Amino acid sequence: MPFFRVFVEGKNIAVDMDGATAIGFFATRSVRASCTDEAVAKVRSMVTNDWTHGPFAALNKGSVPLISVERVWRASFWRSLLFKNRGHVFYPDNEGEDEA
Repeated sequence: MPFFRVFVEGKNIAVDMDGATAIGFFATRSVRASCTDEAVAKVRSMVTNDWTHGPFAALNKGSVPLISVERVWRASFWRSLLFKNRGHVFYPDNEGEDEA
């Protein structure tokens, strides 16, 4: 079975971070799957589980994240073995910020 990387965006969360509130995130996950549809389903399940029962559940003051897929691609076997398969890049609510 091939490896796939799936880049997702999660919205509708609320995580306090140094005086700001993160309302969303981006994450990339690597999975083995027979096709892109199966890879997407696995990653949606992994990320949702992290936010409902896993390490981020207690931090989230918002909703279960709405996961949208930004990109899916096949990954090499060797790079997939070294991939850490965790982590998020959070973004804050920009409401009220001045635009320059």
